[in-house]
Amino acid sequence: MRIRDLGPLLVEGDDGRPVAVPGGKQHALLSVLAINAGHRVSIDDLTAAGWGDDADVSAGAMENQISRLRKAIGLSRDENAGPALVNELAGYRLAITAEAVDSLRFESLAGQARDHAGGGAFDEALRVCDEALGLWRGTPYEVVVAPRLVEATVGRLAELRGQLVEWRVAALLATGHTDSALADLEVLTAQFPFRERLWAQRMTGLARSGRVEEALATYQRVRGLLLDELGLEPGAELRELQRALVTQELSSEPVQPPAVAVRTVPAPSSLPAAPAWRLVGRTTELDRIVSAHADGSAGVVVTAPAGVGKSRLATEALRRIGDHGAFVVTALATRSAASIPLGPFFPVLPELDGNQGNVLGLVQRVSRLLREQAGTRPLVLGVDDAQLLDPASATLVLHLATSGGAFVVATVRSGEPCPDAVEALWKDAGCERLDLGALDPTATSSLAEVLLGGPLERAGQQWCYDVTGGNALYLRELISTARSRGTLADAGGLWCLNGTPALPARLVDLVSATVDTLASGERDVLEVLALGEPLDLDELCGLVDESALLLLDIRGLVAVHEEDGRAVVRLGHPLYGEVLRTELTPLRTRAIYHRLSETAFDSGPQQLLRATCWRLDAGTVPPVEQLIAAAQVACERADPRLAERLVERARGTGAGVEADLVLAQALARQRRYVEAEALLLAAEPNLRNQTQAATYLERQQEVLHWGLRRDATLREVFGRAARWWADPAWQQRLESLRPATVVSVLESDDPEAVAGLFYSGRSADALALALRHRPALPLRSIADTIVLSLWCRVTLQVGHDWPGFEAWCGSTLDDAVRMGDAAAAGHLAYALAELRLAQARPGEALRLLAEAEHQLAQADPLGFLPLAAAMRVVALHFAGDDAAVPAAMVHCHDLLGDEPPSFHQIGDIRRAEAWAAYVSGDHSTAQRALLDTIPDFADGPVPQARLAYEAMRVGASPQSLVELLQEAAERCDADLVALYARHAAARCDGDPDALRLVAQAFRRLGALTYADEADFQASTL
Repeated sequence: MRIRDLGPLLVEGDDGRPVAVPGGKQHALLSVLAINAGHRVSIDDLTAAGWGDDADVSAGAMENQISRLRKAIGLSRDENAGPALVNELAGYRLAITAEAVDSLRFESLAGQARDHAGGGAFDEALRVCDEALGLWRGTPYEVVVAPRLVEATVGRLAELRGQLVEWRVAALLATGHTDSALADLEVLTAQFPFRERLWAQRMTGLARSGRVEEALATYQRVRGLLLDELGLEPGAELRELQRALVTQELSSEPVQPPAVAVRTVPAPSSLPAAPAWRLVGRTTELDRIVSAHADGSAGVVVTAPAGVGKSRLATEALRRIGDHGAFVVTALATRSAASIPLGPFFPVLPELDGNQGNVLGLVQRVSRLLREQAGTRPLVLGVDDAQLLDPASATLVLHLATSGGAFVVATVRSGEPCPDAVEALWKDAGCERLDLGALDPTATSSLAEVLLGGPLERAGQQWCYDVTGGNALYLRELISTARSRGTLADAGGLWCLNGTPALPARLVDLVSATVDTLASGERDVLEVLALGEPLDLDELCGLVDESALLLLDIRGLVAVHEEDGRAVVRLGHPLYGEVLRTELTPLRTRAIYHRLSETAFDSGPQQLLRATCWRLDAGTVPPVEQLIAAAQVACERADPRLAERLVERARGTGAGVEADLVLAQALARQRRYVEAEALLLAAEPNLRNQTQAATYLERQQEVLHWGLRRDATLREVFGRAARWWADPAWQQRLESLRPATVVSVLESDDPEAVAGLFYSGRSADALALALRHRPALPLRSIADTIVLSLWCRVTLQVGHDWPGFEAWCGSTLDDAVRMGDAAAAGHLAYALAELRLAQARPGEALRLLAEAEHQLAQADPLGFLPLAAAMRVVALHFAGDDAAVPAAMVHCHDLLGDEPPSFHQIGDIRRAEAWAAYVSGDHSTAQRALLDTIPDFADGPVPQARLAYEAMRVGASPQSLVELLQEAAERCDADLVALYARHAAARCDGDPDALRLVAQAFRRLGALTYADEADFQASTL
């Protein structure tokens, strides 16, 4: 079989007859397979070839096209030949030789032509050039949908074609076929107008034919063309040729073809096109490279593993240096170019005369010519993947660095052998070595959002880092695949995970290439960790071959960490686990889980949960008591779906009311309140003791009071409960379980007393008590959620230690998301959004509110979802998006439903309604919405002051509010309330100095929005 791909795709069978390959998609698939003949092409790349990078293509559609293609090209094979299209791991390989693909043969012939011409065998060079050029039938691979798959190949083939044309003409001139050469050059200079060598050959041919005037006229013609089109003078060769014609010094020797391929018209700078995404997370490193250039250093060598982003960093640094006036030249080293002296520099070298000569002389000439190109501008040389440089290129780079001829920015892949001359850059030549690590979690999230073009939910951010470990290349592949397959979707301005994303085939290939080389004992260690990590070192040694574990540690495929005073083992990179789990067969998976479940691990709630899950995954059913206990742990660790799975297994084996109570909690945590209520009512007659009854009432409170907001029904439940046991101990316990909105016993150490302390004005005491009872994650009960919410609210509304609050909330929010504790994550994101709004950062507030709504939609025991929507109304106004305010207010009301706002909701809802009215121009309604709500908080100076201050912000007279605010300040110890009163008084007095002092005080607190408003008011007086 022969594939003719240099033009519209044609296939010929082994007998030379044409083979019909129907359909553009099959042509595209075969084109990409042909370019990579003998090598595996991933499913992702084949999909992109036929449908595009962002297409959502089913596995069946791909398999159908592959089947049809296999059938078509299979008919072209000799009956004794093996299959032409071979299925390999997550991809396919075209099993034919390079000689059977025109593009690959074309490249081989080009190499032969170069060698023949360079050795003076011009007749043979002419023959090979004609054979190679005869393969070219037009622009190749136009049917391939994703340009990234073929653009480099198309560019390389086009350049080789231009070089073959030059070598062919040089061979004609060298063998005395001047007339034929001139006839060809008439066409070729029109076809390739910017290849100066063709013009030089035409001038030489004309001069050899005695047509010197025409040769000089040709020089003026090409000079005018270059000046008009490119703004450049002709290169050194054309200028020297013109001088020789004028002085009659033109040699009569045959014209030698170029010994190396070169770019004929040097551009002012060879920087690659700007990437589609901005550089993220590398500010320090970028500044270091730019500063090294400014300080006169010889250069910087960036070393890093593959995919970390060294090339992207170097490109940005070169661009920054070029923007300051440097002349930047870049070269890309490749394995194929390494076989050709100075191969990476072909695109940027001016044409060289004659034979190469010795390497030192060539290096000196190239160095001189590069500096001539730069002119008066400082020369900067960028070399990507310098570890692949050929000896001559490496010597050139070192020479430029040591001689001061150029500032060098080179990238080197760590862990690979390097030419001595490249190592000498940082060892001897004075270049700085910059070891680049992976992106940290924050930078990884930022890059993910740059690639997505919008904010990404916290769980998605953590997933990106967990899978990629901060590798920028992996991240780009991951994001691209997840978007194309719909497992990352834009949900109202926030990108969210939608199901379990599959790994891109390229990443699977990278890991598989490493894992496939391992011995069976080593692979066994990785498979056990893939299903069980993290594992204690001692426990793991009892499960696997310890010598294999040691070898993997040396190779960096596993890592030992210190956690809670114990040595634990994890896989060296998260991708290993992702890939290994997909490759394990069901039987192998069950066998490993069985080994894990039979191992004597340390006791504890988390280990109980893991061991129970392992036993289930191994195909064995744990005892009922273990299933229920593990389900309770899962609920406490904010994994209600797992809890439901475990407790359903227990109920299936005859578990009693204990299982029902745990299941009700799991359902309530998933906001399935109606199902939970029905389950609890069915379980009520089966309660056997006071402990079960107390748990039952706690569950009913969560369902009826916080979930369904049916307090009347809850009172009926407590009324029935009072008749279950008559003894005083039960009646006292029952009373402690009743829900209360405000606790009146302010001296109580009960966490619910925080609300009473706060509303009475004792802010410091409320903060101290809330901090003492602030729950650890995951939240285990409604009480935990209440205390967390109260602590956030009190801290924000009294103005206490906002920097410390911000730091704690930020880190704890990440923990909550990682644990899957949606209620905690929602409250923390909401609190941080309110802080950002006060800090004059409304854009960040909107982003956090999107996260809060996303989390609270999954678990909202206290009814904060409408409050997040209410705060969005205010944030939109301060972000300058007034047009979106009305719809946001409607959304908030929709979330509230028909029920009026509850006590803890009403202040925030009225604030949103006030700002919505203010935006519409109805300032009177805005003020009334707030002022009419103040009496609802008659006993609460802090919420009263907050409402009054907001009323002043939407236009209420400070004179009408100053007395109320001053009284509120006297009734509480909240710093923020005192500033509200000072601000109102300063406005009443019309005192600009007092307003500026108020602004300074707000600014020290962190309330920059209020500070800016006070400063503005001072400026108007």
